[in-house]
Amino acid sequence: LLMGLTSLALADNIQLKRGAARLNVKVTEDTYQKVMYKEEGRDHPIPIAPENVEWIEYDDAPREFGDGRNAFEIGDYENAVSFFKEALELAKTSGVGEWLQNYAYFYLAQSYKKWGETTSFDAQKYQDSIQFYQKTLQVAPNSRFIFACYLQMAQCYLAGKNYTAAKEQLHNLQTLAKEQTKDPQWLFFVALWQGHVAVAEGNYSNAVVRYKDAETV
Repeated sequence: LLMGLTSLALADNIQLKRGAARLNVKVTEDTYQKVMYKEEGRDHPIPIAPENVEWIEYDDAPREFGDGRNAFEIGDYENAVSFFKEALELAKTSGVGEWLQNYAYFYLAQSYKKWGETTSFDAQKYQDSIQFYQKTLQVAPNSRFIFACYLQMAQCYLAGKNYTAAKEQLHNLQTLAKEQTKDPQWLFFVALWQGHVAVAEGNYSNAVVRYKDAETV
């Protein structure tokens, strides 16, 4: 419950794709529809376009989550998985904000996917990745990562040659992107990866159409 600015820990940081970072603020909403924060001396939350948010650093992030992020960034995906799982276990008793499940599940999914891409083909890693993308959307249906979840699940399904499931996830992404975002990159990715799926299926004429669609987004 928000009891007023004086009771808020103003120590979250919002890194932006464009513009100055918002430092020592309190993030009050973090979804694909809206990012809001409070800062000292202002009574009302301030909006930021979600598509301009690069990363949010929450003040109550456990050390294990930070260790997972560091391991992920250097390509140590096996340890990243372990750290993110530890962070989730710790969150059960430490009172960390609800944001952690959303972020940790998403980065577990990313870690398994990257791990699978950097080793010999292992179907289980891609299946684990899909599972955690699905968990991300279960715990946070409005997750700011929702677009990436659909795209990355499609890529995982394509790696496993499940073309029907890959196309379904791309359709989900296409529908959402047309309705809910001003960021054209997602429609570009839809068309591009629809082309890749068509190539994998041997449907080259359709692939050409999809690649041309990507050029015109």
